Amino acid sequence: MLPLPGNRILCLLLLAPFVLAACAQPGWQRLVSEGKQALGSDRWELAKEKLSQAVAEAAKFGVSGGELASARLDLASACLGLGEIGQAEKGFQQALQEAESAWGNESIKLIPYMRSLQGSYRRTGKLDKAEALARRMLALQEAALGPASPELIETLNLVIAAACAGNRCADEEELVRRQLELRLRHRGRYDPSVAVSYQMLAELEMKKGRYERAEDSYRQVLEIRRRTAPELVPAIEKLLAEVAEKRHSGRPGGR
Repeated sequence: MLPLPGNRILCLLLLAPFVLAACAQPGWQRLVSEGKQALGSDRWELAKEKLSQAVAEAAKFGVSGGELASARLDLASACLGLGEIGQAEKGFQQALQEAESAWGNESIKLIPYMRSLQGSYRRTGKLDKAEALARRMLALQEAALGPASPELIETLNLVIAAACAGNRCADEEELVRRQLELRLRHRGRYDPSVAVSYQMLAELEMKKGRYERAEDSYRQVLEIRRRTAPELVPAIEKLLAEVAEKRHSGRPGGR
């Protein structure tokens, strides 16, 4: 057999990783598909087994990018289903890193990965990290979708919830008002979530001693609840009476 010329050897060496990756594709994709099916039916053990094999196979052959990020995300979700909280969080971190490598740090495609990791941080009590990631998600969505997108509603909820968990609800009144505006615009006047926003706003106003504004907000809640959840009306009426009494007596706010 005649030796290959130097330039042909170099070409073969350069092509080798791509050839290996192509060879890995059928097995890799089959394992991912089987893992996703198991995940969809809450068969966590099987999902973890298949997706672990898929990720290992992909890594062995140099597969990377969005497909690998997606498989890592599913694998972390399977770990979460099994109650393996620490392993799941590590997996969500790896999935986000892989996604960032594939699409860059400013891509809207990162949102599902960030949302999963943010949820993990909340579950494990890493409130500062949870809030920071939620704010990053909000900035990405604002840049990609605009400040009036309905997609921002749930992300605003994550930011507000993280701040409240850290006893900083009062600092987020502007975001609460913004979420209320978006809910009104996209969901309508009598959507139950609008009542939730008005009630949160009323509670913030109470804490700041703004009783008249709090009373107005609770009246909005009462109107919505009369249509959507009559069983909650007595509780709201009681809150309204308390606000009115404090407003007339001039006592400090809060409950």
